[in-house]
Amino acid sequence: MASSTASASANTASAASREALIQATAANIQAAAAAANVTLPASLMQSLGSLDLTAIQGYLQGMGLDVPLPNVPPAPNNKDKEKEKENNDDEDDTAEAVSYKPYRPVKVKFGRPHPDPVVENSTLAAVEPPDVTYSLALNGDVIANAKLSDLQLEAVLYGCQRHQMDLPKKPEPEEDLENQAPCTTTTTSKEETKLKTPVKKPPPARGSKRKSPDAKTKQEAATYRAGFMLGDGAGMGKGRTLAAFVMENIMRGRNKHIWVSVSNDLYDDAKRDLRDLGLEKYAEKKCFLLKNITQSRIPHEEGLIFSTYKTLIGNTRGTSRLHQLKEWCGGADFDGLILLDECHKAKNVTLDATGNTCKVGTAECSKAAAAVVELQNCLPRARVVYCSATAVSEPFSLGFMSRLGLWGYGTEHPSGFPQFLESIKRLGCGAMELHAMHLKSKGAMVARTLSYQGCEFAAISNVMNAESETIYDKSAELWGEMHDALVNEMAERKDRAEYEKKLKWMQARGQTFLDAEMLEKQQLYADSDDEDDEEMTEAEEQASLYRKEVRKRKAGTVKSVYWGAHQRFFRSLCIASKVDAAIAETKEALKDGHCVIIGLQSTGEARTKDAAKQAGSDKVEDGELFFDDYICDSKEGIRRVLMNIFPLPPKPRGVVPPDFLITKAIDDDEDEDDKDDSAAKKSALKAAKSPEQRAKSKKERKQDSAKLGWADSNIDDLFSSDEEIDDIPTTPMKWDELPLHYTSSLPAAKRRTNYRRACEKLKRWFEAVDELELPPNPLDRLLNELGGPDKVAEMTGRKTRQVERYHLLQDKIMKVFERRLPENGRMDDINIEERQNFQRGRKLVAILSEAASTGVSLQADKRIENQRRRVHITLELPWSADKAIQQLGRSHRSNQTSAPIYKFLISKVGGEARFASAVARRLQSLGALTQGDRRATGSAQKLGLGEFDLDNEHGSHALNSMIYSIENCQFESEKALAVPELPVEECALALAKFDSILEKLKTYREEESPDDDDWQTCYRVACRTNDIPQSDMRDFEMINRVFQTANGRGFAAWREEALRDGESCAELSDKGYNPDDAELVTKHLAVSKDHGFVLPLICNILFHDVGLKPKDLLLRTYFSLETKIPRFFNRVLGWRISCQEVVTSLFSETMRAVIREARRQGRFDLGIRNLSGREIKFNGPPRCFRFRGLDAPDEAILLYNVRVDSGIPADLAKELYDDAMKDDTLFGSNEAEEDGWLKTGRRSQISTGFYIDSRNSYKKSPKVFLVINQSAVSLDKSVMVVRPNLGRRYKDVNEVYNNIHSWRNWKPCDDIDKALKVWKKEFDLADIPSKEYYQSSCPGRHSNMMILSGQIQPYLDAIVSLYNVGSTRKYLEIPGVVRVQTGENVGVALSNEVEVVDENGNKMDVDEECTSDDEFEELLAESPTAERDVDYLEVGAGVAWDIAGNGLSRGQIVQCRPDGNFAVRFVNGKSYKFNPNKTKKGREYFESELKKLTAAGMDVKLASVISETVGHTHHKSHFTDEPILSIEGDTDAAPAEQRYEVKFKGEIPKSIVGFELANFHGNKKYRGEKEPWEHVIQGLAMRRAQAGELTTRALHQLAKCEEQVNKEQAVLSSKKKQKTP
Repeated sequence: MASSTASASANTASAASREALIQATAANIQAAAAAANVTLPASLMQSLGSLDLTAIQGYLQGMGLDVPLPNVPPAPNNKDKEKEKENNDDEDDTAEAVSYKPYRPVKVKFGRPHPDPVVENSTLAAVEPPDVTYSLALNGDVIANAKLSDLQLEAVLYGCQRHQMDLPKKPEPEEDLENQAPCTTTTTSKEETKLKTPVKKPPPARGSKRKSPDAKTKQEAATYRAGFMLGDGAGMGKGRTLAAFVMENIMRGRNKHIWVSVSNDLYDDAKRDLRDLGLEKYAEKKCFLLKNITQSRIPHEEGLIFSTYKTLIGNTRGTSRLHQLKEWCGGADFDGLILLDECHKAKNVTLDATGNTCKVGTAECSKAAAAVVELQNCLPRARVVYCSATAVSEPFSLGFMSRLGLWGYGTEHPSGFPQFLESIKRLGCGAMELHAMHLKSKGAMVARTLSYQGCEFAAISNVMNAESETIYDKSAELWGEMHDALVNEMAERKDRAEYEKKLKWMQARGQTFLDAEMLEKQQLYADSDDEDDEEMTEAEEQASLYRKEVRKRKAGTVKSVYWGAHQRFFRSLCIASKVDAAIAETKEALKDGHCVIIGLQSTGEARTKDAAKQAGSDKVEDGELFFDDYICDSKEGIRRVLMNIFPLPPKPRGVVPPDFLITKAIDDDEDEDDKDDSAAKKSALKAAKSPEQRAKSKKERKQDSAKLGWADSNIDDLFSSDEEIDDIPTTPMKWDELPLHYTSSLPAAKRRTNYRRACEKLKRWFEAVDELELPPNPLDRLLNELGGPDKVAEMTGRKTRQVERYHLLQDKIMKVFERRLPENGRMDDINIEERQNFQRGRKLVAILSEAASTGVSLQADKRIENQRRRVHITLELPWSADKAIQQLGRSHRSNQTSAPIYKFLISKVGGEARFASAVARRLQSLGALTQGDRRATGSAQKLGLGEFDLDNEHGSHALNSMIYSIENCQFESEKALAVPELPVEECALALAKFDSILEKLKTYREEESPDDDDWQTCYRVACRTNDIPQSDMRDFEMINRVFQTANGRGFAAWREEALRDGESCAELSDKGYNPDDAELVTKHLAVSKDHGFVLPLICNILFHDVGLKPKDLLLRTYFSLETKIPRFFNRVLGWRISCQEVVTSLFSETMRAVIREARRQGRFDLGIRNLSGREIKFNGPPRCFRFRGLDAPDEAILLYNVRVDSGIPADLAKELYDDAMKDDTLFGSNEAEEDGWLKTGRRSQISTGFYIDSRNSYKKSPKVFLVINQSAVSLDKSVMVVRPNLGRRYKDVNEVYNNIHSWRNWKPCDDIDKALKVWKKEFDLADIPSKEYYQSSCPGRHSNMMILSGQIQPYLDAIVSLYNVGSTRKYLEIPGVVRVQTGENVGVALSNEVEVVDENGNKMDVDEECTSDDEFEELLAESPTAERDVDYLEVGAGVAWDIAGNGLSRGQIVQCRPDGNFAVRFVNGKSYKFNPNKTKKGREYFESELKKLTAAGMDVKLASVISETVGHTHHKSHFTDEPILSIEGDTDAAPAEQRYEVKFKGEIPKSIVGFELANFHGNKKYRGEKEPWEHVIQGLAMRRAQAGELTTRALHQLAKCEEQVNKEQAVLSSKKKQKTP
């Protein structure tokens, strides 16, 4: 009772102090607002106690109020929670598929169509590009003869137009007052007059120095030219477009350019593209490969320098290549091109706030990226083009694209790239998509892609057979044993490190005498591999040096080596398990008349060669090695790990090391130019060392053995006895002849015994590895089983391979380890030859690795012989999305006769989701950054990888939730998850592991009470024991951790009782699970489960086996940005397959639950969501706001009021049902399909049709559903569910299955008429607003929403902070980004495939867009002929001439000279003197050019322009919009946003993309008096007012004044002309 009273008193006091803090804070805010003459909304002050202080702090700062806010304690939660829906049947569980539109340039009306269908995702298609103000100088042949398509011409136009702009530059301090908005007397509003007053900056602090302009750095003072991003997809002809940029700039008189790409092979492609455009002479004489320039300075006055990113960071003659380029360019005034082809190679970059690189040379910032950034910074006037289909796959990879203007002065992120990156991380993918839209609207980016129409995709899962699964499980067991050994080895290394640390400490203090223990350790630890050099072969010497290196490694290094090799090993097993399926798929495709491309990333050559060295050879002939079987590279990887875990101690003198430690000497051929054989190398090595050098080497090794150079007297004391000296062998002794037991207490004898024991241990481990029947190198097996090198084109970077060949003397097929690279050959030449063999049809199978994944074309090109359809099999998922797109883009490119078939092989290894997760996540992010929509990169959903998108915020929270349950050994709520069951065998082995550890623990007992075997007592004794193995101690710690939980304590008591009764299962851990023991094991498991032996408890054992504690995977905080997903899946690889299936399935189920909760709370980031419904329309024109005044008079923010009817009428539901019944791909698979961890078996039991839910809670009408099951071959776990009131939704397959089969809520309705009758009734009932419910959990179908669209990118952070004003949540809520397409039946199409729609939303065939060659020739023949007189030789007449050997250039006569000649100025800006005859000829050429250009669709006036800019260039203060407020009225009482509002003019668009400012269903209790859109719009207006921005009325009046001044100046000018005689 007393405690209750105290608690109540404390709560009262807390509430009182909280109220006092709130009142004081409100008073401070009101005082600051009054001082600044700022009006705050009343709701803000009324609900101050319920607001998020972080959001309100940002709101006040935006209003110019700097009010410190205290830490207000949270209010007691006495309010009833908001009533939730009875069920979540009406929630949409997945995002809709992205739709595409056929792409044709909007503002470019000339040029031939692209040869293949091209599409653009509807997100970017909703953005209109800017008007074209640039005039091309390209000649008529290039445009008329279709050397460039209209899409490529559009890219060149916008790129060159972008290059005419400069990025905003911070004004000089002295210029600040001059740049302020001028004060005028035309305003009638007092507030507007106040807003026009220049804002004075505070004076500098006392003692600070005013910076002079001379003190500024060159970088700060520079004006940077804006850059352009060419983000077209793979196969779009980006190389030809870059060549067009070069040609355009050559025509304009700029003759120095830099082209950077990934490979020297692409240099030939670049020259080919230039030749195709008509620059044959330029390509041969003016193009230079930087790699071939050996001088310290580039000797060429002009031309194109081609470099690779690798060459860019190189040196020649002591001069860096980067310095060479900067010197050649001539300094900061260089205005030529910098073409960054395949610029994704520069993505790893870290920038500081000043834009300079940092951490160069690390994984965070590569040298190539740093060089690219430095090149741009040093050449501010250069014209930069970023080009890549995969330019960025992560936000931080944008750092090198500084010329896009996304950060820096004049943007929302003035502090630089770190501020921009932080904003992107906070706002999510939706913000990235908006940035992409902003870049297109500014003409800074184009991102089109080839249509995937015709491509087929299949994800083939569970390709692992029983044999591969057995090998995998045995390997997992071996690696688990190796981990136990690793733990002990790390403890020994740490002990040795402590010993060496103590020695150093003693040496630093001058202590030279060591006690006996220290001397013994020194002798045992010292290296003594001291055989003379001439007595050791090269291989023996290398092995000795490697052992020394391994012994010196720290414990942390050994641990890293172990886990790195662990991941590579199991990844290689994943790949090897798919080889059988890949071979079967390949043979089937060849049988069907196709050809096959097999894609993988790594070749495993290094490990294979090491394994070959270790194995030796059965026969050597002509430098080739013959083996009876394939060499297994995986075994060599394990051996290297074992050498790190079990490094042999220092070898005693005179002992011959084991043969299994010495690799056989075969020629590595590491360098192509090294042609010496092995014998020559050994001779050269021996000849290079003189006797003196060998003696010196021996002396150095002895000094190294002494570690720290201790006095020899101390060491000699160890050998003072004759017994020890006699014990040293005088003749070499084999290692296995050394004694296994100590024969003496002297260190020398101990060293020999320790060495023998270590060798025996390592030998046993090597034998265990040899017993594993590991698969051979997958690439070698594919090569040979698909026909050998004669039938398979291998395009990889490896130099050696294993091939099958008949050996005449042995009379059998043997495996030959041969060189792939011929004499004096280059790897690039081999791959080019193999590519030609494949394209010509000589070889029908191609194997492609990462080395050939960039720039290689393997599509069914119309110009080649091999016209078979390509089947692209992905055997190994790349590590990154950009590599995936690069590889997949090899088979799907322009000018192809057939689209490829993509097949992704996914093994049963649950941990493989780790690799697929990285690819899927980056595919989505890649689409958001480069193509405006995260789902637009193929996409992850389309490629069948959407299910593996786990490495994200929700995945981290799901893992956190799952690990929390595992740490507590029980689920919080088993009903919330479909908890899978472990197989009996795995449960039995886990129980056996517990019993064996418990039995071992009970051997540690108190001496005074040996009968006390309680596990807690034994654990305390074990902790006090010094010589306990570290692996045993880890086991005991795990047992203690588990038994301390509530569930574990009951299980511990039960197992202790079972052990006392002799019912231990420990023997199973040694002999393994035997099916004969199934009955006994099942009995044990049944009873153990009742005592707490459940999956979370068992998972502790599983994590323990791979070196993890559950807490190692927990996030530090819920909002932590770190991710434990990669670590989790890396370790999961080390489990047996069945364990992986269960735990990864548990994780997937947990993640679905987390996502459902995130959806309910509004935290799920869908990116850009499509609005779908029966009818979508705008409620009138939008409200138009212009907030940036003179800085951006054309930028507008538009606020749309959208009305959505999301219902589906009965007749449309019947159509959807009929279409589904006709489409075979919408049915499930065979009902007998295995219900694996992907749960595809459940999908097969869901039938397409109508279902009715007639539970009692639905009073007015039963709920009716139309379920449309998708193809079972898809990995997407969703089913389409259509409702009368909500339309089409996607729901999780397990939820639908449970509603139909488990919970039986949904009853099948075979009577279609009855279902449609119920459907019509519910549709009519839903004819109410969505805020209202016509019955339980059934909202209406009519909704209104406010969409903020237009140029919102510069205000993203401001919009988010204002959107959260009044929010009671502790985190920032990001408004959803939606795509609105007006019309009827929007988004209710049945197909979930990528759709191509026209401007009206109707599906269409993109082939209709193409124009045939015959049609174009007719246009050329019908084009207007030159009716003007070619003898017309007056000023302004057009002339064309080949003035530089690069094709015809257009020009104009600018002067008729007195001598009868003419001055002609060309597009390059130079003037030339032409005689009359030459001028007449030039006129003829010009008319011919006009004919070609007009036939291609170009306007005659545009074709005649020679200047770079056409059309009207707006003046900075040009403003033509009409303000919403009247000019005469007083606007003091008008809302703040109306002062920046103008009347909307123009047509209302049919589709928009923008922020959905949700109305929160009118819940003003939490949001105050205003809706979110009011907070946002009014807040933006008030912020701009505080910044002194001119209102729209002031801008309008200023424009009228300027117009009046211009008229007066025109009148004065006219009068002056009239007075002039």
